Amino acid sequence: MFIGSSEKGIKTVRIVNGLFWILVILLGVSFAALNSRSVEIHYYFGVVDLYLPLLLLIELAIGVLLGMIAILPEYIRARNSLRKIRIKLRHLEDEVHDLKSSTVQESSSRFI
Repeated sequence: MFIGSSEKGIKTVRIVNGLFWILVILLGVSFAALNSRSVEIHYYFGVVDLYLPLLLLIELAIGVLLGMIAILPEYIRARNSLRKIRIKLRHLEDEVHDLKSSTVQESSSRFI
């Protein structure tokens, strides 16, 4: 694969990603403009009037937070596993380097 083509691919992905988020933000703003009503929330200790898009944003934030908390143990396990694999890889690369250098020394000593 050409070096330039991968750089163009990365730029294309960034552009598409940017356009996607612009579209999401525009849809959110238009939703907020179309549904600009106040909603009455009844809690155990009282009643609160909230702007509907704000209420949905708060619920989304709580959902994202709970999702992050739920995935945290698996994320920590994966990071620890990756760290162990990188250490093993480093040791194997050192071993390959040592074997190559010893093979080169043995082959050069045979010809002397």
